[in-house]
Amino acid sequence: MTLHSLDEAMTGLFSYLESIDDIPVTQITQKVAIISIPRSGSSLFCNVLEHTNQFGYPLEWICKGFMEGYQRYFKIPDFNITSYIDYVMRKSVTKNGVFSIHFHVEQYTALLHSGFDIFSLGFDHIYYVNREDKLEQAYSYAKAQITNQWSSNLKCDTEIEGVLSKSLVFESLNSIVKSEEYYEQYLAENIDRVFHYEDFSQLNKTTAYSQVLDDMNIEYGSLQLSTFMQKQRTIEDELAIKKLRAYLSVK
Repeated sequence: MTLHSLDEAMTGLFSYLESIDDIPVTQITQKVAIISIPRSGSSLFCNVLEHTNQFGYPLEWICKGFMEGYQRYFKIPDFNITSYIDYVMRKSVTKNGVFSIHFHVEQYTALLHSGFDIFSLGFDHIYYVNREDKLEQAYSYAKAQITNQWSSNLKCDTEIEGVLSKSLVFESLNSIVKSEEYYEQYLAENIDRVFHYEDFSQLNKTTAYSQVLDDMNIEYGSLQLSTFMQKQRTIEDELAIKKLRAYLSVK
């Protein structure tokens, strides 16, 4: 697999979008949102659904990196969120009329504070992706914040020397907890289903994916799941997490 920097990945994405035809927003038949917290396995979940070719392109469209990539690619001096969302919707709908988007809680709140509520799009289905092992999630989150390698197809910007500090991992855990508390207070009541990383991370476990497609009345026949994403956790990471569990006296 060829690794790209985030800037290169954004250039490639918008170059591809420019090469395909627009689909009028009026032809969208279903809008789907997948909400998560970083390092919950949500990108894997979305990538598998994307590879069915019937679920739209559930990328992190309102991530700061995506929006800056759009502005940079088109050389737009003044970013307009409404124009951007309109562009994304026209370019990322699959032929069956499905538009999908994936975003983290903090991406939602950042956009909300700027005056745009993504829920104004009127989603037909809303899912939440979670991870039960919070220590693994926090460790992964802390690591990604240093390396800037948020998925296996991106280059590592900064190599980690030695072991991640406990304080950094627990700061990441605190961030995760705060996002979960916000989700539970303001978003949970709108969710159709909750899926846990531990239940869908192996592609031979198809229940979560089939439930989503069934909800949308999408016929998929024999469900063949695929993804280009690879596991990022190393043996060294597993040993470090094991030590953290011992430190916390967690089995």
